[in-house]
Amino acid sequence: MMTTPNVLILAKIKESPMYEEKILSLFQKEPHIILENKGKIELDVLKDFASKIRLSLFEAADRSFFRKRHNAVKTIRIMRDSLIYEYTQRQSNLLVAHFIDKVDPYTSPIEEYNRSIYDMCSHVYNTVSDGGSIAVFCMILGTDMHLFLTGTDASLAAGTLNDVIPTLLDLIGLAKPEEMKGTSIII
Repeated sequence: MMTTPNVLILAKIKESPMYEEKILSLFQKEPHIILENKGKIELDVLKDFASKIRLSLFEAADRSFFRKRHNAVKTIRIMRDSLIYEYTQRQSNLLVAHFIDKVDPYTSPIEEYNRSIYDMCSHVYNTVSDGGSIAVFCMILGTDMHLFLTGTDASLAAGTLNDVIPTLLDLIGLAKPEEMKGTSIII
């Protein structure tokens, strides 16, 4: 079973070739594919599965939204800080931050929004890399859905959004629940 927290980050860079390039550069040495953008990332099934097997799951996005609604940049900073705090305290086995749909980038200037997304990803990437854990970053860059892995040298096959969580579960040694539509794309 898992000994360190593992991380799933779902994020979106909005209309910025510069920040898309910065993200690609950040993950340039990591396993990476472009996913076929069909199906969905089954977070609801993951939550149900986690409760059934007593997997300790921490959701940074939910924590930030219990508070007063913030603009996009402040929300992402809250998620970053709460996620890294939870990681360093090692209170949960699986950490999730998702803000593809929950945060409207138009509530903050696009440049600030993209900078805060990049800042969050680089903070989490560096923290997780130093701690020897596995992280899966699923990110919309332009019109493409990218999947990056950190903390592993696994190879990836072609896949869809359905395969994101089964792949993470495979990486951390857990069989996916039957009701999940996707499969692991680890080769």
